[in-house]
Parts: sequence; structure tokens; C-alpha cells
Amino acid sequence: MSPGATGGWRGFFAPILAGYCGLLIGVGMGRFGYPPLIPAMVEAGWATPTTLHLAGAFNLAGYILGAGTALATARALGVRPAIALAAAFAVLAFAASAVPLPAFAFIALRALSGATGGVLMIVIPPVVANVVAPSHRGRANGLAFAGVGTGFV
Repeated sequence: MSPGATGGWRGFFAPILAGYCGLLIGVGMGRFGYPPLIPAMVEAGWATPTTLHLAGAFNLAGYILGAGTALATARALGVRPAIALAAAFAVLAFAASAVPLPAFAFIALRALSGATGGVLMIVIPPVVANVVAPSHRGRANGLAFAGVGTGFV
């Protein structure tokens, strides 16, 4: 394997690691981090099944909205600020959802985490592809997308 387009092994692995972490946070944890916790949340009395199903629907709606506005967001803010802001909001939404909340607040946080995941899913892969050698773009983005699966697990 040759180094990335920016030179050296760091030019190959640094963008992969950044993409991996962004997709881990935004999609792996932000989108798919809560469904396995639904039974425990109901059992603990944090939320009703109806609230949690609504939160899942709003999470998906947020994801679609985030993905649909991702390019405009990146153009308006710049790519790096858009990624940083989306990642920060994803972490904030995930952390704030770690305590019992009123239903409307939990649903709003799940919508926010979906929107940030949509932005990250659309903006990160082209960035990774643009900074590694053309012959390694598929491998680089494949490794970056492993963040989604890791977050899901």
C-alpha cells in the first residue's frame, strides 16, 4: 500500500481515523446507539414505548433533514466547521440523553442527533476521498465507514 495523496502514512491514516470517528459519533452512536437501550429505558421508567418509538421516528426525520441540507450547511459554514459543529451537537445530544428527560426533550434530542448524523454521513466521505491517493479512495472510505458499524455494535 502506498501512502496517501498528502504524503506518508499519516496522509493515509489520519483522514481515515478522522472519518471513522466522525461516522462513529454521528451515525453509529447518534443514529443507532439507542435502539438496543429501548427495553432498559422502558423497564427503568425513563420513557414509554410510545415516546421511544416517536423518538426513533424523529431521529430518522432528523437524519433525512440533515442529509438533505448537508451540502448547503458545508457551503455556508465551510467543511471543517460543519463537521466540527455537527460532531459537537451529536455528542451533546447523546450525552444529554443519558439522564431521564421529559418526552418532548428526549424526542428533540433524538431529532438533533439524527440531523447531525445526516450531515456527517454526507460531508465526511468526500473529504476522506479528496485527501487520499485516488487508488486508495475505496479502501479509505470503507475503513471510515467502519465507524458506523462500530458505533452500532
